[in-house]
Amino acid sequence: MKRLLAGWMALGFLAFAAAGCAGSFKEYGRVDVSADVAKMFEERSLPADYHYFYTGSDTEPSAVIGIAPEYTLESKVWYPVTITPEKLSVWMRNMTGGLGKGTGVWGAALMGPAGEKVGIWYSPHATTSVRVSADKKVTVFPPQPQERDGRDSPFDPSNRELYDPILYRPPMSR
Repeated sequence: MKRLLAGWMALGFLAFAAAGCAGSFKEYGRVDVSADVAKMFEERSLPADYHYFYTGSDTEPSAVIGIAPEYTLESKVWYPVTITPEKLSVWMRNMTGGLGKGTGVWGAALMGPAGEKVGIWYSPHATTSVRVSADKKVTVFPPQPQERDGRDSPFDPSNRELYDPILYRPPMSR
C-alpha cells in the first residue's frame, strides 16, 4: 500500500512539475530566419516606425533589432539607436568584415507566441530567444556566439600549417 501511495505521489509531483514548466514557456516566441529581413537591412530599407536597438560594441554590434511600434522592449543589454543609412553601412561593413552581403550575417523575424511578428533581427550570430508578455513587453536575449572547439582556428598551434605553411619553425635540438 505504501508503494502504491508513493507511486501516486511521484506521479502527482511529475504532473505538477510538467504543468509548471509548460506555463513558464508559454510566453516564448520563435526566431524565423528570413532572407527578406536580411535584404531589408542590406538595402537599408527598414520599417520607419520600428524602434531600433543594438547590443555589443557601438562600432561593431553583436546584433541589431527593430521592435514593432505596438511593443515595448524590456532589457538592460540593448541600447536604443536612431538608425541612419550611414550608421547602418558602417555597422554592416564591420559585422561582415567588409565582405558585404551573404557573408553569414542572419536576418530574422522575431515572432511572438501566437505567431505575431514583434520585430526583426540582424546579427552574425544565429542564436537568440524572444519572450513576449501578455502586455506586449518583449525580451530579446543577446546573441550567443557558437561554441568552437578551436580546431578550425588559425590561432590553434596544431592547425598553423593549414593557414600558413611557411611559418618559421625553430630547428630541432639535438
